[in-house]
Amino acid sequence: MARRRARWRTHQHRFDPARLVFVDETWAKTNMTRTRGWSPRGAPLLAKVPQGHWKTLTFLAGLRHDRIVAPCVIDGPINGLSFTAWVSQFLAPTLSRGDIVLADNLGSHKGKPVRAALRAVGAKLFFLPAYSAAHVTPGIAEIETRLAALREGARHLAVGLDAPPNLAKWRETLRPRREASFLALDATQSATMLAGAAGFREGSGVARRAREATFVAIVSPSVKHIGHELSRVA
Repeated sequence: MARRRARWRTHQHRFDPARLVFVDETWAKTNMTRTRGWSPRGAPLLAKVPQGHWKTLTFLAGLRHDRIVAPCVIDGPINGLSFTAWVSQFLAPTLSRGDIVLADNLGSHKGKPVRAALRAVGAKLFFLPAYSAAHVTPGIAEIETRLAALREGARHLAVGLDAPPNLAKWRETLRPRREASFLALDATQSATMLAGAAGFREGSGVARRAREATFVAIVSPSVKHIGHELSRVA
């Protein structure tokens, strides 16, 4: 996987940016709205929600270096049939001979009819190299390094527990506590980026860890309080 991505970076400068068309899709649901909230005691909670048929809407488009082409909304989730129809009816008419269409490795992008529709207008279809967690979230290596340093710092603090308290020891204790809060937030953000839409599902593991990470940062003493103490004893 790493070799493929390295090879891609080596050759990507050979492409004419004006010929590249990146295609992708995203989705939304009209029932993506909060079902609970806060209001004064005894008062009803009033809020607005979108009207709709409570189904998935998929938006597809191609991105050139200077504009978006073939925008389209499909009533339903993406699949091979709907993606092929979009390529044939919307994307292909906007292409010229020599254009290069770039897509990710989603299964619905890989049907033979898709490639045939693009070849019919003289365009080529390339797939982006597969990715891993380290490539999607470049900060993951940094997070692991910070975690190792935090663990080592905790071991160092444990060695001197019997020493008399002083300001230096107080600072050494506060800094790891604050770093642990920031590290939890950063790690959860990376996990959410990797999980994509699944990370925002209520009850999912990533969503649960996001709530827990936020709790670590705001539980007393919060990162704000710790920062104030560190500036006071500096």
